[in-house]
Amino acid sequence: VVTLQRIESSSMLAREMVKEMMVLTGETIAMYGAKNKIPLAFRGQDTPTLPSESELPSHPHARAVVMRRCMTRAKLSVTDPINHASLGLPGYVQFTSPIRRYSDLLAHYQIKAFLRDEEIPFTDKNISLRLGESDDSVRDRNKAGRESDTYWVHEFFRRRAAEAVANGDATIATFNLTPLLYLRDTGTIAVVCCEEVGAEFVTRIPEMSGDGKGVRPPIGESIELTIERACPIDKKIDVVFPSEWKVVAEYDGDDSDKENVSPEPPKPELVTSDNEK
Repeated sequence: VVTLQRIESSSMLAREMVKEMMVLTGETIAMYGAKNKIPLAFRGQDTPTLPSESELPSHPHARAVVMRRCMTRAKLSVTDPINHASLGLPGYVQFTSPIRRYSDLLAHYQIKAFLRDEEIPFTDKNISLRLGESDDSVRDRNKAGRESDTYWVHEFFRRRAAEAVANGDATIATFNLTPLLYLRDTGTIAVVCCEEVGAEFVTRIPEMSGDGKGVRPPIGESIELTIERACPIDKKIDVVFPSEWKVVAEYDGDDSDKENVSPEPPKPELVTSDNEK
């Protein structure tokens, strides 16, 4: 049994301070590189079109999901800083993690050579080529990480559903789930979160019964639902109200609900100098 507990301490404030210092460093390096014409991996993001305040849900997690889906894709430039909307900066360069990020290491090579009054090791064209290869690897790694997380979330719920069936006890697979975003104007396919296990997934929520029959549960309102069955291969989870739970068979591999499969994120654009287009 895994128990999650929120820890509120001064260490959280220390982490926030470190994060802010890292962002400040990235902005400083971007401005320094631009001033001295040093080719660097300038990262940016166009300003997204966000819903109005009245259109955003009040639930903080639901609001974050909506805003996350509005974010524009990342951009890269090797010649000039570009606006970074999410960070609210005129320019940004990843610089603080040269041990684990190749783009940071390239920036260290460039800045240190300039400070030593040595020849800059990489031209903007060299930076573009190396970043292209590096970013492909990073995307593959991130995709593998997301798929692994998704698999084990679904496997956790599959095991709970199987255990409930084996014991004839629905409470084993019953959780408080919160709808965060409905994926269509009509219907009940939604992004939901289960705070008990720190999981977020897509499922079809049953409509409210009784006096509220035909009404889908409100965004941000926690509902007690039972995992009827789950399949980590097809990335599908079926939920029902506890009173409607019954013993069901395992999934047979049907993947008709394509909404349950998260789309692959778009690749970032690479902005180069005019003579490289």
